[in-house]
Amino acid sequence: MPEAFRSSPHRAGLHAAALLVAAFSFVTSVQAQTASSSLDEGDDEARPSATVSDEIVVSAARDALPRRQVGSSVTVLERAEIEARRGATVADLLRTVPGVEVVRGGPPGAATSVFLRGTNSSHALVLIDGMRVNSPSVGSFDWADLTPENVERIEVLRGAQSALYGSEALGGVISIFTRGGGDGLHGDVSVEAGNEKQSRFATSWRGGGARWDWSLAAAGRRVDGLSAASEAAGNREEDPYETLNLSARFGTAFAGDGRADLSLRWLDSETALDGFGLAGPIDDPDYTQDRRAAVVSLHVEKPVTEGWTQHLRLGTARESLTARDPGSPFLDLDLDTVVTDVVLQSDVGVAAGQQLSIGYGYENRRADSASLDESVDVQSLFFEHRASFGDRLFLTAGARWDDHSVFGSETTWRGTASWLLGSGLRLHGSLGTGFKAPTFNELFFPGFGNPDLAAETSRSWDLGLEASFAGGLAVADLTWFDNDVDNLIGFDFVTFRAENIAAASIRGAEAQLTWSVAPGAELRASYTWTDSEDRATGEALPRRPRQRYTLSLLLDPQGPWDVSLSAVAVADRVDTGGAPLADYQRVDLTAGYDLGRRWSAYLRVENLFGDESAELAGYTTPGALGSVGLKYRL
Repeated sequence: MPEAFRSSPHRAGLHAAALLVAAFSFVTSVQAQTASSSLDEGDDEARPSATVSDEIVVSAARDALPRRQVGSSVTVLERAEIEARRGATVADLLRTVPGVEVVRGGPPGAATSVFLRGTNSSHALVLIDGMRVNSPSVGSFDWADLTPENVERIEVLRGAQSALYGSEALGGVISIFTRGGGDGLHGDVSVEAGNEKQSRFATSWRGGGARWDWSLAAAGRRVDGLSAASEAAGNREEDPYETLNLSARFGTAFAGDGRADLSLRWLDSETALDGFGLAGPIDDPDYTQDRRAAVVSLHVEKPVTEGWTQHLRLGTARESLTARDPGSPFLDLDLDTVVTDVVLQSDVGVAAGQQLSIGYGYENRRADSASLDESVDVQSLFFEHRASFGDRLFLTAGARWDDHSVFGSETTWRGTASWLLGSGLRLHGSLGTGFKAPTFNELFFPGFGNPDLAAETSRSWDLGLEASFAGGLAVADLTWFDNDVDNLIGFDFVTFRAENIAAASIRGAEAQLTWSVAPGAELRASYTWTDSEDRATGEALPRRPRQRYTLSLLLDPQGPWDVSLSAVAVADRVDTGGAPLADYQRVDLTAGYDLGRRWSAYLRVENLFGDESAELAGYTTPGALGSVGLKYRL
């Protein structure tokens, strides 16, 4: 990109607008061609049979709800979109979600953080098949290695959700759901290679019968040709990255209407890291990190009576990090963390159009390293009441009490409303509180930890208006959000340890459009404006862009080819200390072509226009990464 383009914080928006206009023109032409070609087939073939707002949302309440009944702000990425976009990681797919900022500190394999609505990365709770996977040590989840091969859907729930999920859900929740099986046997295998010494393989299989089903998947990736420390600053040492993901899910029906699902996920990655000098990150040829993680989750559901359903969920998430640098032994690390979780929940119909969920949860968090060996227990009680009135007004109200064995207890609450106004209009909103328990590092790390810390807390609300038009094929939404975060934990230079000394105010707006332009053509666009402030200094929070534009275009017309285009433009952001960060733009393109006889070829290009503006100062943002692949589908 020309330097003049990068230097203006407003031209990122102009670039995104230009992309939107071009996409609009293109899909409109596709719509016209499709309509023309379908005149002989009848009007029923000219439009999709389902509207874009018919989806079921699983994570926004204690029970699955139709989208029109959900008051919270939520974005759902379904399996069809996940396959069409061919993202190498789940984080790549999240880049186009409103209110979400993805920051990767270097090339593929580098530590990757996700910020929801301007809150910290540790304020986004991540669930895989209902099991929390945030690190007890640092509080956040590293998205670097999670691949989408066996992912059925991704739900991004924004706003404080601690009344539903407890700690870490202060800014929102990202839920990953593993793909289930199906009748018969279905599978695929793909291999690809590209520049910067890239190679990748993936395979997924699923099947089942009348009362049971299963799915299996594996994916591996290697990238050898990039430096973690900024190449623009003269760092040239290549830092290889290699990862392997395995995933499985097994489900069965029992006792008539009962259902049990067991999911397993395992990953192993090896990443070469770089060191840090007086001027910032620098080459370090001997610094490496190994990461191994496993997630196991069992969910059992059984109706007891017509109006009473019982749920049991058991799960564990384990992670092992090993870092070695023979030249700098102080960088060596051996850290093992384990989270074990048990949840019992009863759903009871209390009256016509009303349902009550009540439950109990127990959680054990453990971390073991050379610096600490600690464990905490968390017990929870929760309830949620859902009510519908005349199929036009839908309300939820709930509360949760969490008792942490170190810092004490925290009570959170939440209410939501969705009101169908008629003429395709829907008013939706939520109000609630959230909290994040102090991490193990903040509580126990020698020379820094403080066992007397309180939880970080927040109160947030959002209010939005959704409009459906074009016969339900297009949905536009405008939502205002506001979040005040208190008791933030930081380093106190008076006591020289962690203290609850900071606070932040975050407000903004999310505008989004989803439009099924024609059969096989869908357009999504969004703009997020975020005004964040550290209340102690008055400065903007680091790495939270004030302006963020996204565009996603999926084309799968009748014929042998398909195309996916996604674009992100970010403007007005600062680094730690208030230093300005460059605006950046990223456009990802994938295209596939059906070769017949179960074979297809595809192309994927990340960062199509090669914008190397750093997502994180001092680290490499790669230019265009392209790869070509071949896929066999059974």
